[in-house]
Amino acid sequence: MALGADVLAVVLAAMLTVSAALKIERNERSVHVVHELAHVPLTLFPALAAVEFVGAVGVVVGIWSTPIGIAAGAGAIAYFIGAMAAHLVAGNVAAMSKPLPPAMLALVALAFRIAAG
Repeated sequence: MALGADVLAVVLAAMLTVSAALKIERNERSVHVVHELAHVPLTLFPALAAVEFVGAVGVVVGIWSTPIGIAAGAGAIAYFIGAMAAHLVAGNVAAMSKPLPPAMLALVALAFRIAAG
């Protein structure tokens, strides 16, 4: 179980890092999904990227410190729930599904981290 939790932590950290990097470089697709569909101001992109980078570090540190891994996993889930809520508030219900896959990855990674104890 611990190996699975560790692998999922690395995959989640990689996904969060790539997502953060795309926000920092203002990748066209990221701008479309986050700014145009969810109406998140471009000025918030650095803050969103910072949250994702911190989450990535947290899930990796969680490989050696279970409480930090659990906190980081829960934070990642909250981040993606917030992303879904942003799409809902923007009136773009169809785009609510875009943050769902990373949210599910974070949920599974958290469940494995808790089970690995």
